[in-house]
Amino acid sequence: MARYWISTASLSLLLFTSNVASTAAPLWGQCGGYGFVGPTTCVEGATCVRVNEFYSCCYLTVTSTTSTTSVAVVTSSA
Repeated sequence: MARYWISTASLSLLLFTSNVASTAAPLWGQCGGYGFVGPTTCVEGATCVRVNEFYSCCYLTVTSTTSTTSVAVVTSSA
């Protein structure tokens, strides 16, 4: 019978990396899309917005007294 030993450091790394997938995506980070396997929720203050079939992004959520809106900032590299 084979025995396997794992060091405390390896176990800590294994536990840390298994928790990474359950964390929220950062502001401007990817949060969805076809085949995406990362986090599908965003950090507080951001909303996951579908850009296209393959990509969703965490955009800043702006809250006013009448509504909540996700804001995307688009820049040109002309």
